[in-house]
Amino acid sequence: MKKVLFLVVLLVLAGATGCKGNQTETLIDRVDLAIDQFVQNYANQYVKETETGLILEYHVVAALKALEKSGFGVTLENYLTANRVEADLQNRPLNLGTEAFSALVIARSFDLACPKAEQFLAELTTFDAWNQSYLLMALNYTGSNNYLKQAILNDILNVEGKDADYAGAALMALSHQETDKTPLIDLIKENLTSEGVLSWGTANSCTTAYAILGLVANNIDPTSEEFTKDTVNLVEALLNFSLGDGSFAYSKDSGADLSYATPQSFAALVAYREFVRTQKSFVLFQ
Repeated sequence: MKKVLFLVVLLVLAGATGCKGNQTETLIDRVDLAIDQFVQNYANQYVKETETGLILEYHVVAALKALEKSGFGVTLENYLTANRVEADLQNRPLNLGTEAFSALVIARSFDLACPKAEQFLAELTTFDAWNQSYLLMALNYTGSNNYLKQAILNDILNVEGKDADYAGAALMALSHQETDKTPLIDLIKENLTSEGVLSWGTANSCTTAYAILGLVANNIDPTSEEFTKDTVNLVEALLNFSLGDGSFAYSKDSGADLSYATPQSFAALVAYREFVRTQKSFVLFQ
């Protein structure tokens, strides 16, 4: 599903950066192939109606919407209509900030409002340090609860005891903030290996995906030399977890992880594709 406009942009980008065009095209071709395989084989498992209700995986929903906007050839409402999603969101229980965040991501992808999530966030008084990045992104959407938002901003750069997964999400949450994000970027670099980004000692696709999501949200190239280890950059490392049919393994030599690794890896590849296509920062959850 490679588009002519996308190829023109890539050729211009390759000339501007001095990269070898063939190398750039090869990586993008691999990215496009993995995205297309997921869309063909797995996307309808993450956005669908079942006997017990709707399945709406927010990474996949947001990534499909990004592809739709870029002209990739997918339409989100071919999976579920906005009316059906709106009814689901109205009845969805919200007990955590992360649940409000995912509801807002889904709503915005279908061009809907989500007053239930907005009200929940406006009344929230506490946050979990591990999940505060998602809460901050949700508050960025609503523009409400400035007291809680400031409390998160005061703590979010504290990386003590945190992993690179946290860094990726925090970088996304801070993408529009003029602040020094070095502690978060350094946390990714410190855990960089040729097999991907480490989380608690294991290189895995989920952490690698979130590192990519956070970097491109801040206009940082995840294929640059500073994010390359033993000639393998972050995007190549993520693609090495691909099982060739659109699914991804969590760790080396493991089977398909359809719950976490696959949707998160797909989302990261879409974000990287948009980063290259537009030649500017791309925030998936915006």
